[in-house]
Amino acid sequence: KRNNYQHAMQLYKQSLQTDQMEDSSLKLQRALTLEHIGNVHTELEEYDMAMKAYTDALATKEGTLGKDHPSVARTLVCVGNVHALRNDHENAMQLFEEAKKSQEASLGSEHVDFATTLNKIAMVQSMMGGFEEAMALFLRVLAIYTSSFGPDHPEVAYTLVKVGEIQLHWDELDSSMATFSEALRIQTTTQTPDHLDIGDTYVHIGDVHVKRHQFLEAQSLFEQALHSYKTGGLVESHMRVKVVHEKIGSKGGDSAFDPTFCTGGWMCGTSVGILDFNREKKVQNEEQTITSYLSEWFGQ
Repeated sequence: KRNNYQHAMQLYKQSLQTDQMEDSSLKLQRALTLEHIGNVHTELEEYDMAMKAYTDALATKEGTLGKDHPSVARTLVCVGNVHALRNDHENAMQLFEEAKKSQEASLGSEHVDFATTLNKIAMVQSMMGGFEEAMALFLRVLAIYTSSFGPDHPEVAYTLVKVGEIQLHWDELDSSMATFSEALRIQTTTQTPDHLDIGDTYVHIGDVHVKRHQFLEAQSLFEQALHSYKTGGLVESHMRVKVVHEKIGSKGGDSAFDPTFCTGGWMCGTSVGILDFNREKKVQNEEQTITSYLSEWFGQ
């Protein structure tokens, strides 16, 4: 909850004060603490402070571990996240690609860190309208996460949401509903009811109902999302809350997500889909490929 964010920040800053020694292990602990601080600032939409925390962590890691270490690549992704949230797609993509190259060399192309970076690249591609390329990457990430974590894991759910977002943009309403519903099933069995990701998925399912002109069902889901957000600690001025209020007031609006809607997806080590729906539908052969993959996924 938001009060817990403030308490967490206090604890992290106290930890920084005790991590000033020159020992390398303490330096790395300090860098990790800075990343946690950056995550809190990101969730609170305080991007300047998040950037400072992440870049300080990056400098510490590079000086201690060298630039080619996997931990350095993870922090590069953190910095790229903030650029993406600021709609600085070029710098975000540059950092993600740098992290991807490093991770592929040090960890291999089936590692979950590599997959998470692919996820970030796909999210930026989606924001820029590259939905076909993004879908291909999301499906690759889905396969890696499922192999590594098993089918009922939050990271799998996050990636299913991404797939569902693109399906929704392409007006594949039945497919998107099935994908979002599977994501919600995983989330409600692995996360607490006030988890922000669950609220996000309620919004997506509500958007499907809007496109079906089922406004009462959509409003009910938007209200469930608001409940999740508020019990999860978000205030009225937070982007998630504001967007859902707008959807309720306009009976769902045009179902288009602001690129900064789901800040949780840009925190280090997490994956939540963010799409700006404004691109034409993909070609028929790509539809068949994706439909076939998801049919195998759901056992249909």
